[in-house]
Amino acid sequence: MKMLTLRGIKLSTELKKEYEVLESHPNTTSKILKFEDHYSGLNQFFNISSEATEHELDAGILVLTGLFYLKNCYNELGDPGEGTIVIPTNEKCLD
Repeated sequence: MKMLTLRGIKLSTELKKEYEVLESHPNTTSKILKFEDHYSGLNQFFNISSEATEHELDAGILVLTGLFYLKNCYNELGDPGEGTIVIPTNEKCLD
């Protein structure tokens, strides 16, 4: 797990040189959006393959989180000096 965390920090640092980088939590987003599960929830918005992996489903949930961010319909939690996560305010923003 430590190696994965270090890899994520390195990737984030590099991306931040050219892009705005958001951090989020797919399970929290899924709960806020009242998804029964990632697969069925994502299928409300996208045509998801039945063979999608857990990681691909998490990535799809994070795409939705990004849409909420772009629509200015999000909460940012945490300490900006230490790091924050972005989560949707509620499911109504995509109506």
